[in-house]
Amino acid sequence: MSGRSDRRPDLREAMILVAEELLESDGPDSWTVREAARRAGVSSGAPYRHFADKQALLAAVAQRGFLLLAQSLGLAMQNAPAGHPLARLQALGGAYMEFALDRPGRYRVMFGPELLKGEAHQRVRQAADETFALVLAEVERAQSGGGLRADQSALRIAAGAWALIH
Repeated sequence: MSGRSDRRPDLREAMILVAEELLESDGPDSWTVREAARRAGVSSGAPYRHFADKQALLAAVAQRGFLLLAQSLGLAMQNAPAGHPLARLQALGGAYMEFALDRPGRYRVMFGPELLKGEAHQRVRQAADETFALVLAEVERAQSGGGLRADQSALRIAAGAWALIH
């Protein structure tokens, strides 16, 4: 497994790392939990101690993906010029695009419709909502700073920007 430190992560972490690698190299549909377990160096039944099925493993990958995306967006905002609302929005969009282009397999899973359904994946929806809240906050900031018209709903603008980037 590439990118691992000498310290062996726990099984749950190892499975997430392997799933992330498989997503990037093979996509979400071309591997099984059994294959991921083999690559992680554990028995085929071991992953089921942490994940009910492949969808649960993918949900963990998606949740982590949203956390990483939020970190990327936050870093972009830290480095963006404070007094230039449109430049900040462009930096936000650039960070979002960079994330998606650097991690296409994870990105597809993060925004796949199957992970946004059902109670089992509530944590994925929550992570997605928290990430979207960063975009919404920046739109609101741009509206209050005069960079964007304030006569339109910030939520509508943020949702439109989010959709446009997709």
